[in-house]
Amino acid sequence: MLVYDIALTLIPEIGNIRGRRLIEVFGSAEAALKTSLEDLAEQSEIPFAAIRNIELSQVFPAAEAEIKYMEKHGIEAISITDPRYPARLKECPDAPLILYVKGNLNFNTPRWLSVVGTRKVTAYGRKITAEAIDGLSRLSPETVIVSGLAYGTDIEAHLSALRAGMTTVAVLGNPLGYVYPEAHTGYAEEIVEKGGALVSEFHSRCEVRGSNFLRRNRIIAGLCDGTLVVESAYRGGSLSTAACALGYFRDVMAVPGRVGDPMSEGTNRLIRDNRAAMVLQAQDILNALNWDASPAKSTAPTDSQTDLFAPPNGSQADFFASPTTGQGGFPAPPPSLTREEALIFEQLRQAGSLSADELSVRTGMPAATISALTLSLEIDGLIRRLPGNLLEIV
Repeated sequence: MLVYDIALTLIPEIGNIRGRRLIEVFGSAEAALKTSLEDLAEQSEIPFAAIRNIELSQVFPAAEAEIKYMEKHGIEAISITDPRYPARLKECPDAPLILYVKGNLNFNTPRWLSVVGTRKVTAYGRKITAEAIDGLSRLSPETVIVSGLAYGTDIEAHLSALRAGMTTVAVLGNPLGYVYPEAHTGYAEEIVEKGGALVSEFHSRCEVRGSNFLRRNRIIAGLCDGTLVVESAYRGGSLSTAACALGYFRDVMAVPGRVGDPMSEGTNRLIRDNRAAMVLQAQDILNALNWDASPAKSTAPTDSQTDLFAPPNGSQADFFASPTTGQGGFPAPPPSLTREEALIFEQLRQAGSLSADELSVRTGMPAATISALTLSLEIDGLIRRLPGNLLEIV
């Protein structure tokens, strides 16, 4: 029963590894929690000092409260004994006993790739992330893109997947009753609406802590066949995801950058130390993972095979000199925009960056309308969100 599965995760000093040991020995969380403490310690070989922390009078009410919380927020809990539990993640010795999920997604389809990188993503990193995922969408459109919904590379990976019509999964470092960072709430809703999912191992009483995001990284790695690191500093957090992937015997890939660039030092070292395969084009991802191009895409346009670092349509100078550049170096509004979208675009072009509230004041449109329109513009890749909940033109 689910209440026993959740209750097991709420017992201090048990954790994922010991909890999994109890399930393996006794067959289920329910059977384990119906066994005497002495038999638990003897048969599982878990120290009695940890077993004696099992206070059923405390954990069961908490587990029942968790189930009510899930019902209120549209969350589902998948136990590690459930056949729907991600098989790749289950192979990892420290896999969570419970995976909290929003969204209706089969976690056991082929071809899952995590795309991670620095939160201080550069223009180069954004371009490479978008082009890699766009190329992958042509060669292997069924691939599920996984990342952490954080600022920088993570959100660029999710938005690039949505723009390319691919399924994407966000692994959060907080309970699923809310989204952190709050500015990405609209993205999270769009991910679920487009067939993806939000995932977390954290129950409702967990606080947001820095350590949560390091724990979250192992799930990002464990869900996938491989991990692509786009940009990373020497001690970048995304390197922990790469380390987890290597520890789980999964493939790691990295995009090289300029020698001496702080935001590429981590990826360059991964490649130099033979811990990551170098990725120059989308086909390199398929090669590293031993994936064939999808049969339906075998006649894909040749530009899906082009080098990620080659400027489109000519020379480097041509790439930076856009005929649609407008005031302040920002592009003019695309003709396909609605009148309201064009008004938002023009305000951002004039100001450089604005918050949603400032846009509401400047345009006279309600905050809810601004939120919907800016989300559409972000998904279309025309504007992006900055820390501090500011928006700017891409």
